Amino acid sequence: MICAAGDMVLYQGRPKKGDEGVVGSPLEFYDGILVSDHEAALIKHGSQNQECMAHIKRYIINSMENEKGLTWNTMMKEWIKDAVTYWNDIHGGGKEAPEKADELDRRYDEIMATAKSEYEYEPPR
Repeated sequence: MICAAGDMVLYQGRPKKGDEGVVGSPLEFYDGILVSDHEAALIKHGSQNQECMAHIKRYIINSMENEKGLTWNTMMKEWIKDAVTYWNDIHGGGKEAPEKADELDRRYDEIMATAKSEYEYEPPR
C-alpha cells in the first residue's frame, strides 16, 4: 500500500489484501480523495474515489490489442493524453482555458457515443 501526501510517501507491506489489509493502515481513517485501482475494499474509504490513470490507460491498451476492429479505444487513449496534459498545465501554473475544457467534454461525449455504437455491433470481450 502506498500512501502519499505532497512530497511525503509511506510504503507499507500488508500481510493481507482487501478489508483485512486496510485495518491498521492510514487508509482506515483517511477522509480525502482516494486514488486506487478497482479494489472493492478500497472503495469504502476516503470521502471520494478516483481510479488511477495508469490502470485506465492499461485497460485502454488491452482493448486496443484485443478489439482491433474498434476505434473508440484509440480515440480514448489520445483523449486521456490531452486531458492529463491540460490538467498538468493548469496545476503547473497555467491559465484555465474554458474553450479547451469544452472541447475535451465534447470529444469525451463523442468517444462514449462511438463506444456505445461499436459495442452494440460487437459486444465487449
